[in-house]
Amino acid sequence: MDSPSRRSTLTIALCFIVALIEGFDLQAAGTTAAGLRQSFALDPKMLGWVFSIGIISRSEEHTSELQSL
Repeated sequence: MDSPSRRSTLTIALCFIVALIEGFDLQAAGTTAAGLRQSFALDPKMLGWVFSIGIISRSEEHTSELQSL
């Protein structure tokens, strides 16, 4: 049977993994910025909009989750 400290350690480890994965989409976008810019012929201002929309949509997602509580 699992001891409480083992369950606590597992819970903390799972929370840590989820926190790492949650920001992965923003990190992935940052590493592909040069390729996006070249493929779609984006200037820096347009590329800024791409990242801004990503951040705005994530904040909107969290806001709607909080309002449903």
